[in-house]
Amino acid sequence: GVEGVLELQLVTSPFSAEYGRAAGAAFTAVSRSGTNGWHGSLYEFFRNSALDARNFFDDPSSGTPPLRKNQFGALLGGPIRRNRLFVLGNYEAIRQATSLTASSITLGAEARLGRLPGRTVTVAPSVVPYMDLFPLPNGRDFGDGTGEYVAELTTRMREDYAAGKIDYLPSDHLRVSSRYTLDDANRLTPDPFLEWKYPATSRYQFVHNQAEYVQSPSTIHVFRAGFSRVRNTETSIQPADIPESMSFVRGRPMGSIRVTGLSRLIDQVNQAAQARDPY
Repeated sequence: GVEGVLELQLVTSPFSAEYGRAAGAAFTAVSRSGTNGWHGSLYEFFRNSALDARNFFDDPSSGTPPLRKNQFGALLGGPIRRNRLFVLGNYEAIRQATSLTASSITLGAEARLGRLPGRTVTVAPSVVPYMDLFPLPNGRDFGDGTGEYVAELTTRMREDYAAGKIDYLPSDHLRVSSRYTLDDANRLTPDPFLEWKYPATSRYQFVHNQAEYVQSPSTIHVFRAGFSRVRNTETSIQPADIPESMSFVRGRPMGSIRVTGLSRLIDQVNQAAQARDPY
């Protein structure tokens, strides 16, 4: 929530004991509070692929893979009771659809029948259903029984951020504040063969409370209390046409298949690697 930040500060070592338990540097952020006047902001940032260049792997005849990103939000703050009680609310959201071209290695049609360059092998019937999970090549033929499969992968992401803050000054020496922050997001990513889908969700909740008492020009007492709850999940959605009999562990999703020379069929255990390396 950039609009809700009043001040950013980077303090490098050596620094005072105020920034204990940190080595090298400390990064601090001061959140914005309401004032005696009502103030607010409303904004949106938009980006799409109109000015993007093609990636090296993109098909020249297909144009640039689509990209659409909207980042928007609003902030409003003001007094509930002048000079004593203030409130501020901040909301920010992102809606994004990002596409990229992925190039994978899959089995050719002849190799599925056991016909390899220079020799013929027997294909076990129990292996055929697993070979059928690999799509047929739609790109280059590598001449060794494998080919290139090119696909456009579209990742969709949503994130909503909201924060509310109340500041109360019962006297000129005492200030009490409370802040609640919520961040909820999800992302849906396909695998390079467009078979599995990988949803990832996150939900963060934070509550910060602070009481500050100014005893004298040289003495300040500060009490802070906080609560946080964080939940992250990463799962996979298996294609509905894969029967339960193909699972390696009964009652569980099928699992991951890795064959030397072919791109891997990925399940949830490899989702993090897939997000880093879509090829």
